[in-house]
Amino acid sequence: MLAGSVKAEESEDLEGRDNGEDANGGFAGEGPPAATPQLRISSTFSLAGPAGDAGQAEQAWRQTRSRKARLDSKLGESGNKSRDKAAPRKHRAGNSKAGRHVCQVCGKDWPSAYKLEIHARKHTGEKPYECDVCGKTFSMKHSLEWHTRIHNGEKPYECDLCKKKFVQKGALDRHLRIHTGEKPYKCDVCKKKFAVRSNLVVHMRVHTGEQPYKCDVCKKKFTEKGKLDVHMRVHTGEKPYECDVCGKKFTQKGHRDLHRRLHTGEKP
Repeated sequence: MLAGSVKAEESEDLEGRDNGEDANGGFAGEGPPAATPQLRISSTFSLAGPAGDAGQAEQAWRQTRSRKARLDSKLGESGNKSRDKAAPRKHRAGNSKAGRHVCQVCGKDWPSAYKLEIHARKHTGEKPYECDVCGKTFSMKHSLEWHTRIHNGEKPYECDLCKKKFVQKGALDRHLRIHTGEKPYKCDVCKKKFAVRSNLVVHMRVHTGEQPYKCDVCKKKFTEKGKLDVHMRVHTGEKPYECDVCGKKFTQKGHRDLHRRLHTGEKP
């Protein structure tokens, strides 16, 4: 016989959880992840009475502990599986932050697969966006949106100084450097300065000898795409610039403008 009453209680300590604390005593979102959730069991047994009753109570108590241990083990496995599933995503995200989306052609890194896909179109020549008006194609959607303003005449960006209008904000920003005289891009070789970065890139080819644009017909090479485009008119016979006085046509705008002076008498 056991005199009196003995209570056995087993309960996980949840104090502080309602205040936003995690299982380790820290606040949610701070420090390492909380430990695997544990099953909460609170049981009370009275061992008063005959010895047989006490034995049965003790046996029931041990069975409860055994069930709790098995459940805790399953919960732990489940938690580990969840973390294992999340791990690859975290790893991939880490790769993205590290810029490990690498172009297989030029080796350049990009912060996302989408930006790498857009970049790859420079190598493949893919231009999936087509203008409904003139049929010109573009590699990026926003480039097509800017282009359509040529047809509808929309020029939402205006210079406050000379009132000239532009299709793109970037074009306005570059234009403003004409007024300010700012030339933030400098050649490391000859120290020549440029208002527009793309002009510096083209200029550097004078020093490197690079001519990345080649005519498919005669194989002649050029430092700028614009020069290749003008050259192609030699083969196609295209003359898009017409004198509004006599109707004579030219392959280049500059040639047409020089010709006009024959009519106006203007001297350079």
